[in-house]
Amino acid sequence: MKRKRKTEIRIDYAVKAVIEALERHEEKYPGTCLLKRKLIPRVSQRAELIMNEDNEYFWENSIGIPNDNFIKNHWSSICLEAAKSYKKYIVWDRTGVRLGTFNEYQIIPKKTLRNIGIGIIDYANDMTSIILKQGGKGIYQGVDIKQLESGEEKEKQLEL
Repeated sequence: MKRKRKTEIRIDYAVKAVIEALERHEEKYPGTCLLKRKLIPRVSQRAELIMNEDNEYFWENSIGIPNDNFIKNHWSSICLEAAKSYKKYIVWDRTGVRLGTFNEYQIIPKKTLRNIGIGIIDYANDMTSIILKQGGKGIYQGVDIKQLESGEEKEKQLEL
């Protein structure tokens, strides 16, 4: 089995474990978030249990159990896969993560990621100014933000 496929399977087990852990947390503490540093060990333990319940001895030995480092390194993929395959939306704020609604999930790019992107671009452009003034070569970058209607997709563009 190819490495990419093994990673996909481990991500899927991690997604199931994250969803179960967050659902259990919501039952015990409604409306609260869980810190990722507390969530991740629970997820790796739950992923191992799910693999054992599936009687997937083969998977466990040839693919490996999604451990804490795997979950940390693939957190973005886990969140995207939860939304894509299971329609469970992992949302975050300053106090941690939780399962949220679709409406909460859809405002993340507008509310949070937009500001992060603009900050990164501003920093990169400031660096470019310094590089150019000191005789180096640089590139100025911009952010293109467009509100899309349901069902529309924007073509991915890379301009250099």
